[in-house]
Amino acid sequence: MPRAEVSLKYFLRNRRGGILSLTAIMLPVFILVTALCVDLGVLYLAKTKADIAATAAVEAAEQRLPDIAAAQGIANQVALAMLDDAGFVSDYNIDVSATASEVSVSVHLRMKTVLAHFADINFLDAEAHAQRSAP
Repeated sequence: MPRAEVSLKYFLRNRRGGILSLTAIMLPVFILVTALCVDLGVLYLAKTKADIAATAAVEAAEQRLPDIAAAQGIANQVALAMLDDAGFVSDYNIDVSATASEVSVSVHLRMKTVLAHFADINFLDAEAHAQRSAP
């Protein structure tokens, strides 16, 4: 029996392969954290892009407000132009509503995740809304 006790002490004192086992355990965690960081960065970028597009569309439509059809048309054109270079966006929806004294623009962006497929997240959504009244 002393032989088994000696080998157990040797095993507990021996640190060979400790880094390998620690790396094997932590590597999936590092990959998931990296995926989360990249995808949250893309989500923040999309939210900022949607905010800018909605605000620019409302400001452009505000200039044409007595004419509801012209206000809606220019708002759609400006929002589409602002979202034209957003390569990370897979789908978007622009809703424009206008009355004689008010215009409202909602932008909804949907983008594919970059790395979060590991966590079974395929799409992220970002929304922005802007509203202005005629002076």
